[in-house]
Amino acid sequence: MKRILFFIVMTLCAMTTFAQETKEQIQKSEERAKNLQTLLDKYSDTNCGDGIIDDFGNSVRDAAVFAIANSVKLEGLYYRQIG
Repeated sequence: MKRILFFIVMTLCAMTTFAQETKEQIQKSEERAKNLQTLLDKYSDTNCGDGIIDDFGNSVRDAAVFAIANSVKLEGLYYRQIG
């Protein structure tokens, strides 16, 4: 009986620890998305004339857009996990 009670208590402690980490992850994800959106708002679509540099800049912009989209999806997954 003591083992079962100990197991239940340890399981509950572990669940609260993981839920707390998830809340921190949500906050960090929101901060990352805001920072990336701020950088995207400052991004200029003007070309410098060098195709390689322009392609690189556009690739970085596209990666930032995808990162923001992933952050939003992860927030949804975290909220569903927490309940």
